[in-house]
Amino acid sequence: MKRRPKGEVYGFIFWLFTIVFMILYLFWSILPSHMLHSIGFTYYPNKYWALVIPCNVCIVWASYVLGNYFLYHWNVRPLHSREMFCIANWNQVLPHQAPENEECKPNLAPIYDIPSEEVNEKLFRIK
Repeated sequence: MKRRPKGEVYGFIFWLFTIVFMILYLFWSILPSHMLHSIGFTYYPNKYWALVIPCNVCIVWASYVLGNYFLYHWNVRPLHSREMFCIANWNQVLPHQAPENEECKPNLAPIYDIPSEEVNEKLFRIK
């Protein structure tokens, strides 16, 4: 008998609980109070929370996405910044503005075409 990974089992159980709680949430939010009392549910949160919880989830998600977007743009250097390019002989061109104890390293690898033999070897294991 094969052993199944625990992650798959836990994921399936979490999926089942998610569906059950979603159905209970929808019944609680849609059914009127007198129907819930007739079923036997007498203690439940106010219906106000049926609107507030999804709205807050949407607001938190949108804030997270927008926050990450603006944080990314805040941390990216402008294209005209001196840190975006590298001059090979920096000390000779601008000796008074040369950084101290730092080497000028290229930011990008050189562009070249990959030989087809190398592509075939990596993708298809053909030499």
